[in-house]
This record gives sequence, C-alpha cells and structure tokens, in this order.
Amino acid sequence: MAFPVLPSVNDWLTKSKQHPDRVVEKYLRAIYDAQTIYERFDGLIKLLHHCDEHEKDHKNYATLKKTVLDVIGYIINDDNVETIREKITARVAIRDFDPFFMPWLRPAPGDVSNDPWTFYERVRGKSVEQINAHFKKFYAKLKASRDLLPYGGKDAGDEAFYALRSKVGTVHHSKEELEEFRVIPNKTNLLKLQTLDKGDNRHLTFSYATTEHLSIKAYDSFRQHPEDFPQTAIYTVHVNGGMFMGPSLAPERTSFFSSEAILHPTYADYYSRSNLFMAGQIKVIDGKIIMVDGASGHFMPDYEQTSRALSFFGGLGIINNLTELPYYQPTTDSDERIYTPMKCTWLMAMLSDYSLLNKVDFRALNLSYLKERAPELYTVYQLQSNINEELARWLEQSTVFYNRPSPYTLKLNNAVEVFSRFGKYDQPEFTLQLLANLEVCIDEWNTFHKESTSRRQSAVDRLEVRVMEQILYYKLYLLLQHSSYSDDPTPYKTIIDNFLQRKIDFKMLVEQAKPLLGRQGPQFFSGKSAGSGDVEEDILRIIIKSEKTSTAVELKEIIRQLDGIAATSLALDSSSSLNLIPSPDTNSLS
Repeated sequence: MAFPVLPSVNDWLTKSKQHPDRVVEKYLRAIYDAQTIYERFDGLIKLLHHCDEHEKDHKNYATLKKTVLDVIGYIINDDNVETIREKITARVAIRDFDPFFMPWLRPAPGDVSNDPWTFYERVRGKSVEQINAHFKKFYAKLKASRDLLPYGGKDAGDEAFYALRSKVGTVHHSKEELEEFRVIPNKTNLLKLQTLDKGDNRHLTFSYATTEHLSIKAYDSFRQHPEDFPQTAIYTVHVNGGMFMGPSLAPERTSFFSSEAILHPTYADYYSRSNLFMAGQIKVIDGKIIMVDGASGHFMPDYEQTSRALSFFGGLGIINNLTELPYYQPTTDSDERIYTPMKCTWLMAMLSDYSLLNKVDFRALNLSYLKERAPELYTVYQLQSNINEELARWLEQSTVFYNRPSPYTLKLNNAVEVFSRFGKYDQPEFTLQLLANLEVCIDEWNTFHKESTSRRQSAVDRLEVRVMEQILYYKLYLLLQHSSYSDDPTPYKTIIDNFLQRKIDFKMLVEQAKPLLGRQGPQFFSGKSAGSGDVEEDILRIIIKSEKTSTAVELKEIIRQLDGIAATSLALDSSSSLNLIPSPDTNSLS
C-alpha cells in the first residue's frame, strides 16, 4: 500500500518560489511540531481550510489540498471526501467541549451512549455555556458506565487489588508521551503515524504497525518463573476510540537499567480521567492482527466486555476469520463463560464449545464424527473452513520458485486473501460479492496469461473450480431462501428446509434429491426447461447435474441456468438479485 506523504516545509518552498505563502509554511511547521494527534489533526484542518480559500490562486494549493485530505482520511479511516468533510466539521464543533474527541469509530458500551456528535446535534442550538453543561453530564454518565474497565476489573475487591500491589513503580505516560505507542486502525490494518527527517525536511506519513521488535517480559507468580512472549505487545483501547500498544515489563523483571514496570496502566487513559474500554495482549505483523486477547490482569475484561471489544474490532475490519481470539469456556449450568488463556479462531472456538458442552474428547472430533452426531455443526464447519483454508491452499498450489509474479497474480493473491479472511458462511450476499470479485480477477489473469504463459496456470484452473463451486452453493442457497416453496407442501420441502437450516450440505442435498426426481432429466447443455413447472423441482434437477461436472466451464453453465430461474420464475426484489452482484472494493479490505 502506498501511503500519502505530507510535504515538508522545504518541499513547499521549492514548489512555491513564484507564489510564496508564509501561512502554509507556518501551518506545516505547526503540524510537524504537534505533540499529540489532536493538535496535529487540528493543524491539518487549518491547512485544509487555507487551501480551500486559495485553491483558485495556484495549482499548488489543489495538490496540497488533495494530500492533506488523504492524510486526514487515513487518520480517521475514511476515503470518501464528503464524509471526511463531515467528520472535520464534527471535530471543529466538539473540540471545545471535548479536546480528546476524534471523528473516528468509537467503541459502544452497552449501558450508555458514546456518540458525542449525535449528542451535539441535539443541543447545538443552545448557548455555549448550556452546551458545555450538557457535555459535562454526557461524559459523567459515560465515565460511570459499568461497561468500561476500572483498575482491578469490574468486580475488583480487596483480594483482587492485593494481587496487583507492588513496591516497584510503574511507568505512567503523559498524553504527549503516549502518542509514541498509538496505532491507527485503517481499513484492515493497524498503522503508525511516522515523521521522517528533521527540521524543515520533515515529512508526515504512515507505516504498518508491528510487534516484531516488541515483547512481553512477564512473571508467573504461581511457578515463580519468568515468562517471555516475543513479538507480542500489550494494548489498550480508550473510550474515545484511541488504541495503543507497546512492550510490557513485569515488576519482578525490572533491572538497574529498567527500574520501572511497564504494565497495562502505563497505556491507560488517565489524562482524560476515563476508564478503559479494553486491554489485553496483541500480536501484529505488517499491520495485520495475528492474535488479540483480553489477558489483562490489571483490568480483567470479562466475556461480555471482550465480546463488545471484538465486535468493535470487527466493525473496524482489523480482525477476521484467521485472527486468533480469546476463548472463554462455556458452562453447562448457565450462560456464563470463564476466561482461559487459550487463543483460537472463532471457527475453532465453535468446535471447542461443542467438545466441552457435550463432554467429547476434542481429539476425537473429526468430520465423520460431526456428520453423524452433529450435522448442523458439520455443515457449518465445512462451509467456513472452505473459506478460511482457501488462502493457504492457493499459496501452496501457486508457489513457483524463481518466478516473478505478474501484476495480475498479485491482484489475484489479494482477492483470495480478502475472501479467505472476510468471507462468512452466514452472510451469503457479502460472500458472493467476494467470490464475484475473485471470478473477475481469475478472468483477468487468464486473459493476460494467454499471451504470457505461466507455470501457475494449473493452480489458477483449480482455484477457478473451487470458486465456481462456492458461487454455485451460495447462489443456490439464496435462490431457495427467496423462493415461495414453503407456501405449498412439496416432496422436496423437507430436504430444502434441512439445506436452508444447514442440517445437510450441498452434496447431501443432491443425494437426497435424486431418489425423488429419478435419474432422468434434461441433457446437461440443453436449453430446455426441466418441464415440470415446479420451480423447486427445476432447481434440484439442475444442481443434480453438478455430480458429473469437473470443470469451471460446466459449473458456470449450471450457475447460468440457476440465474435463468432466478430471473424468470421467482419474484425477487432488486436487493436479492442473483445475477449482477457488484464487486467489493478490495483496496478497502486489503
């Protein structure tokens, strides 16, 4: 990803020799001298407004304006100029009442509003004094929320605090010092704001956040033994949406050179006197979160708080199917879940839940066992694992030594990764969008490599078959879901019900449909209707043909016939059309 780069003062001086502007120089220096993201953001707003006023004077202002908008957009995770402008308006309106307000996505405690902009819209007609009084009440309620984390955890008592006492001091950062550890969610990555060079040669840009050179130096008080977690950091999420990560040093691991402990309170939000929204451990490589949990002994987030945090991270797009997440163990006699140090993907957590609740040895779980004893879990696991494992499968099959990938291969790699990380079996419309984008990338790859041969051709062919199989499944699911078969009992009602409830998979649907339909039907490439006039029977006759398919071309023909039924036989509204599914913006997901 190419990051925007704010020009240095000297860059501006060089470009504007014929049209000097000391105000731009002043604003650029203020941006580079800023100690916090709040000051820097306000400086960028000033510079943007100045460019707006003088854009017609010279083309330099238009160029600078675009760069400033790009930088602001990266900070607040937005690439739409109109909504960026709206968020700038929000910052300008609210900063006098809350200097720590930033117009990015904020976490949502379950018991109180955390939306200052909506609140401001309700009181904006009042006097400044009245608005200020209203905001004091707003933040008093927010700070009293039971869905934020005080030091010691929500249910901290004397015993809990006793475990946290130490004679060793803890590092505490001011709001200026804390900026060194800030990470910025952007699309699916965590970024760091980065200032390059010195003096009037400074440039503001971004880099991918990473924990590659960080570590947690912990101490196991039970075993009286030090523990190291390399390439891992601790993180905090403030109630205003700010996120910070850095190293950790247990009190027992301090030394002459590092005499103060570095713990979760080090990165807490004490400067605005607010409790934390979340705290735990995190592993990030090249901007991607590999693992994130709630393993903070100082703030001890419970299952509900962790769920809210994961929902927040999911909304930001920074966790996905392949991210290792905290696992809270279910209990058989209540809805309560208990913290464990285990981390796993959410799909693996489903298997762990089944194992614990049904008292089954996890090692005994396999697809045959699930198919017989837990058919719904079997189907769901199959569907989601087909998505999750596609990236690893593709990389294994497409790796070619001593071969530089073409731009179309890189684009295809990205599309596969996006699908594997973000596809969801229970979101068929969105998953179909990702698959449609993958299909486009495959077609582009094949077109390009007709003239330029590639040793990856066989891998692409196999990928295309798998993609078409998944498109067939999800289009069939939506087609049956939107049909009106349930209004009139048919011989196929039970198996279609079971398919839609994911009690049976695609293969089992075909196997159970064959005895009802018989083995006779229209020829594979026949353009004739199945002839019965029954939509569900027509659909089932078409998908039975997939048993004899082995190529993407044949699968595409089956899909084409399903699309024909969707277009002519079912009363689908435009939002559920199965034919033209828009491709998602993969750049926004990568």
